Amino acid sequence: MKPKSMIKIVIDLVMSVLLPVLMAFILTGQKAHEWIGSAMFVMFITHNLLNFR
Repeated sequence: MKPKSMIKIVIDLVMSVLLPVLMAFILTGQKAHEWIGSAMFVMFITHNLLNFR
């Protein structure tokens, strides 16, 4: 498997795992929610750049 494809898969899997954690604000607290949200934003931008075509 190509390295770019592997990175795409890993980013998609991490985003899929972090999304429910991000929605569980009561369990994680505000500080973790903000950090996870920032990480999700960076991964979202990276995901869109890698899947441009």
